[in-house]
Amino acid sequence: MIDDLVHRAAPQLLEPFGIGVDTAAEILVVVGDNPERIKSEAALAKLAGIAPVPTGSGMTSGRHRINHGGHRQLNAAIYRTVIVRMRLGLMQVRVTGSITRPGGPVWS
Repeated sequence: MIDDLVHRAAPQLLEPFGIGVDTAAEILVVVGDNPERIKSEAALAKLAGIAPVPTGSGMTSGRHRINHGGHRQLNAAIYRTVIVRMRLGLMQVRVTGSITRPGGPVWS
């Protein structure tokens, strides 16, 4: 049932490697609750709690940390996608000795 709803609402979410129906559904739920807040990738990263935040007093040069606020379920869904992509990438390197395939990187 959720599979059908996700395929109808946003089939493009299921195209990238590593994003399953559960992850796509979580993204749709969060974006559906906050459509006015998401105007860019940076806004989505901030909402998910994965945006870099400058650290220090302003006198530091380029130090950042991850913002640990945000929507925890969306953060977990993105984390699952990253782990799946990393695992396949490492397996690809072990099997072929290369991170790329004829069509480009493994995760594209």
